[in-house]
Amino acid sequence: PPYGGDVIDGKLYGRGCMDDKGPAMCALYGLKAIAQAGLPLKRRIRLIFGLNEETGSYDMKYYAAHGGEVPVMGITPDGEYPVINGEKGLVTEFFTQDLNQTGPIRLEELSGGAAHNIVPAHACAVLSCSWEEAEKIAQRRVGKVTCTLTDGGVRIEAEGVGAHGGAPEEGENAIGRLMLFLSSLPLEGDVKTMVDMLAGKLGMEYDGGALGIKLSDELSGPLTMNLGVIQKEGERVTVKLNYRYPVTHLFEECGPKVKAAFEEAGFQQSYILHKKALYMAEDSPLVSKLMKVYADYTGDRQSTPKCIGGGTYAKMIPNTLAFGPIFPGDEVREHKPDEFMEVSRLL
Repeated sequence: PPYGGDVIDGKLYGRGCMDDKGPAMCALYGLKAIAQAGLPLKRRIRLIFGLNEETGSYDMKYYAAHGGEVPVMGITPDGEYPVINGEKGLVTEFFTQDLNQTGPIRLEELSGGAAHNIVPAHACAVLSCSWEEAEKIAQRRVGKVTCTLTDGGVRIEAEGVGAHGGAPEEGENAIGRLMLFLSSLPLEGDVKTMVDMLAGKLGMEYDGGALGIKLSDELSGPLTMNLGVIQKEGERVTVKLNYRYPVTHLFEECGPKVKAAFEEAGFQQSYILHKKALYMAEDSPLVSKLMKVYADYTGDRQSTPKCIGGGTYAKMIPNTLAFGPIFPGDEVREHKPDEFMEVSRLL
């Protein structure tokens, strides 16, 4: 629960206690300590609280558009130590299509996934067809796909393994698995076109290879692609994607190809949110300063700056980088059940 705050065995449990309510409170206490110590300051310090980082960062856009002061240097405690000096470009896109179904097999229901930035662990399709066809489909044996006969056809369920959308290689995409199974059936018309594209261009891939956007660099690694949600309401199908491109590449190298593939299959783009990649060189003043502070206080002089696939407010506010709260070797707990942070770590 977000307001649980249960302390058990020295650990504070609560949604956001690591990402990012806990670090926000640490920042407040840090400023209080500076004030109480009477430390002479050469610069002003501003603490900005955002409320929309997980769902578009529109608060920071508003801040900037309405005269909010841009920091000369800033940090957001929403990443890892020693410092995050690069964040992949982040793209979220929704595509919709109204099906005009033909043929003896009809798609009655289709659903899968919980959010665009989570690898879906389950997906389901319900087909209406003749009893003979339903029996043929139900007899197919494919790993992690189960078929159940219904009064009017067959119910097909695919299982996957959930993971953060920024690390899709750690999961198995249930929607992709379902599309691959459906593509082996004698579908027709719009449904066949849609299924064949989703199976052939996405499937269980997570590197964008079949879409022609397999990008990579030495700083941040490969592009990652996540087919996060599919939903059919009436005859309208909505697909939600989340992909992240390397810091030295541009949206123009991947975005148009993704859009074109969906439009060729009859979809229209209904939503897009693009946050450009962020990269600050290791020898820049801010990176150098943060690395020195980290090394002086921890004694760790081996760790180096890193690039991540996730996104923070650093993308939205100039001259800002993510700094902490996760230390090298720590378990990554944000966006997971039973999120916690040790009280000793908070202190």
